[in-house]
Amino acid sequence: MRRHRTWMGSFIIALAASVIFPALAAAQDSPHIFKLLLEAKHQAFQLNRDASEMETFNWTAVPMSFQSHTEQLIKMKDDVNTLVRQVMKLDEARGSAAPWQQAAIDRITPVLNELASNTTGAIELFNDNPKNRSNGEYEDYIEANAAASARLASMVSDYVHYGREQRRLARLSE
Repeated sequence: MRRHRTWMGSFIIALAASVIFPALAAAQDSPHIFKLLLEAKHQAFQLNRDASEMETFNWTAVPMSFQSHTEQLIKMKDDVNTLVRQVMKLDEARGSAAPWQQAAIDRITPVLNELASNTTGAIELFNDNPKNRSNGEYEDYIEANAAASARLASMVSDYVHYGREQRRLARLSE
């Protein structure tokens, strides 16, 4: 009787899994997209570190040097450009992406566009008048970049975490 219950319980679990989880099997995520998202996560965290460091320039009692601002703006520009290239790779591979991966690409893009716009605006203001680094508009761009880069890093990290959990759930359902 005990063997019959064990077998019956296993059968019911298998049946429930086949009814509940068919969408998981059909909508497997793309390992390539997942890898690109993981790389984007690392790049987003680097961008966030650099943007946060630049934001501290607004808070220092002793103004940071012209060279410090220049170096940090170059880092920011390079970080944004690296992430733009990564998102372009994601967009190119979009056809093989699972729906959640496509949503990630769709949500990352506007925040990255905002960062690119803010970085360009900060660079243009700095180039126009490098001695006036306490310009309110320049400081606003720097603060906006720090906030947007934190949002982006968090968002990409959440999608990577979601992807890992989806993979774990798919393995468990098998």
